[in-house]
Amino acid sequence: MQMLPWLALVAGLVSVAQARPVVIEETSIIETPDPEFYFGWRVGIDGDDAVVYGAKSIPDPAGQDDTLTRAFLYHRNGSTWSYVRTLAEVLDDNEGDGANSKGLDMRHGVIAASMQPMHIFERVNGQYVERTDPNGSRGDRRGDYIQIDSVNDRLLFGGDCWGGSIIERFPDSTWGYRATLIGDFCGSTDGASGGPVALAGEWAVISDPYNEDQLPGPALTFFHHAGGATWAQTERRVAASGHQFGNVHMRGNELYAADVTYRGAAVYAVDSNNHWNEVDRLRTDGDYPSALANQGFFYAGGNFAATDQLVLQHAFDWDLNRDVIHVFKKDSAGRYQHVATLKPRGNPAPGRVGVGDWFAIDGNRVLAGGDNRAYYFVLPANLVAPAAIQYAFPNTTVSGWTVLPGSQLALAPSGTTQVWRQSSTDGDAGAVLDAADWANQSIQAEVRPTAVSTGGTDRWVGLMTRRTDAANYYYVTLRASGTIALKRMSAGAFTTLASATLPWTLNRNYRLRLESVGDLQRVFVDGVQVLEANDAVLKHGHAGLLSYRAAADYDNVIVAPAPLATIWAQGNVAPDAWSSSGGQWSWIYEGSDNNAIYRQASIAGSSRTLVGAPTANKDQIVEARVRPATFGSPADPWAGILLGYTGGDYVYLSLRKSNTLQLHRLRGGQFQQLGSAPMTVTPGQWYTLRLEQVGNRLRGYVNGVQKFEVVQDQWNSGQVGLITYAAAADYDDFRAVRP
Repeated sequence: MQMLPWLALVAGLVSVAQARPVVIEETSIIETPDPEFYFGWRVGIDGDDAVVYGAKSIPDPAGQDDTLTRAFLYHRNGSTWSYVRTLAEVLDDNEGDGANSKGLDMRHGVIAASMQPMHIFERVNGQYVERTDPNGSRGDRRGDYIQIDSVNDRLLFGGDCWGGSIIERFPDSTWGYRATLIGDFCGSTDGASGGPVALAGEWAVISDPYNEDQLPGPALTFFHHAGGATWAQTERRVAASGHQFGNVHMRGNELYAADVTYRGAAVYAVDSNNHWNEVDRLRTDGDYPSALANQGFFYAGGNFAATDQLVLQHAFDWDLNRDVIHVFKKDSAGRYQHVATLKPRGNPAPGRVGVGDWFAIDGNRVLAGGDNRAYYFVLPANLVAPAAIQYAFPNTTVSGWTVLPGSQLALAPSGTTQVWRQSSTDGDAGAVLDAADWANQSIQAEVRPTAVSTGGTDRWVGLMTRRTDAANYYYVTLRASGTIALKRMSAGAFTTLASATLPWTLNRNYRLRLESVGDLQRVFVDGVQVLEANDAVLKHGHAGLLSYRAAADYDNVIVAPAPLATIWAQGNVAPDAWSSSGGQWSWIYEGSDNNAIYRQASIAGSSRTLVGAPTANKDQIVEARVRPATFGSPADPWAGILLGYTGGDYVYLSLRKSNTLQLHRLRGGQFQQLGSAPMTVTPGQWYTLRLEQVGNRLRGYVNGVQKFEVVQDQWNSGQVGLITYAAAADYDDFRAVRP
């Protein structure tokens, strides 16, 4: 292990300062009371009561399929939800009057169900009584979007084009029309279904995706209550070029507005001049742009729900490959941080999404529509995941592990690093991490098989999770037979959950990763997912290392309480989210397959380009292929990769004209060299650079070989990217992750 002499060594155990979001699965499921109904596409929850919409097609005499929609009421007792009754229903003939839109909101004893007409119920002595004035206007237009303001006994219904209706509770306990809020004109009156709306206190907002009046758009139109039935428009905010407003939601003096082009939602707050300003964004480490928006489609995704403490937003999680709900909470600095992800169990059925667009929260209870069902989640009081744990094996002894019988594990030098070496090829071997008895966990390690016993081919090296004893654990095996297998040992019985072909090569480093997150079991090799299975037999336990009749080196073990999060990966999303400073950055295409290359063509001065959310998580790994093209005239031009960019501070790894590889940190305007190693750098040749920052350790690699490992007393969080100085260079296969 190459350590700079002026940097202090620390123990092999490193706790990461920044916690990961908690992954939460449903506590129970609400099923349809009638199998003929497609169920769960709109939901509401209030205490132990819930409303779930269901719909079914009914052929009419003309041969058309009419749609019968019902609002089903449920009550919870313990973990069981029981069907109570149908609150309301409507038969839609679907003849030229727009989509079958049906809005729903439910809170503080009030239910608003827009089913043409609007039905409003109040809870009286445990029973729901309809309070809508049958003789008055009650929002009879179509619309999906309703927000109840129970403090002021009013609601806003987005049932106009684009606009909304204020409906209030009158002194006689009935609810009826109070005012109309006109946003932009959508060009249609027949079948207009209205757009996203938000309401809180004396403020209302309408999200208009387009208009027919040639006004700049899309736009958010803000209204302030001036008393009585008067709501005055205060401003019309137009989306930035290339961006698209989606759904909106209000809580107190904050507005949350989905940015369809980029998943991160904007947070607005009102100032003393009644002007709304963007003050924050709801971002996750892996919130890729929406492919639909980049193709010019309007996608009203990213629905919200909120309590006094939390904000929830629906999103597609590219790493989990399913729709989820992200939970955000303000930190001590008043900035929203991603603290949890709600993930239903199992894989979504073909053509379905798992958790649906529509969901609701009451206190710590969340109800979400799904695949012909509704998912009920309970949020724990503590939404802070345990810190990750890292072992880089720098010391003279290894502590914190229980070595399994028959193992011959010892520290040994290997190139510029030190590894934990299993030297024997006799029988089973391994070690179990004493800490971190977790339900959700991943273990990642660099595993290098070095020898196998003779007399057989099915020798293997691997990792394990959720181990409670020798008879119960999940594990992955990389086998000398040329396969990789995901397995479960339960009550002493082996079960293969998934397997695939994977070439086996002795003395080759494999970056192996095993995840057990809820019922999702996944295996990665060198950053690529190769296996997946759904299995929840084993609930918790410890992570560890394993081998069978194989000698192997283990290094850079990371045990974390969350799945891998891809900050950015070239090729699977549109490339226009890069933000460049200096240089001449452009995309070119090479070869018969038109492979996309990101090129920086200038050899004058400094240049960089950044991508990804400005995450607060300091654990980041960046990898890219780099091809220096032309070096300029300064003494030592270079091209490299960077991570942890915040306010001009960052860490970077660079290939230099001086035939060196160097690791630097820029902090407070001061450059600090952390490592340097001789290396021939040839213009026109590709090199794979990898920069890891996990805990307080920085590691630098070239072409898969570790060159540096240093301990730093401070480390950066922020964006990731590419950087050059007086050098033209090409970049390919860029990928950044939170391990």
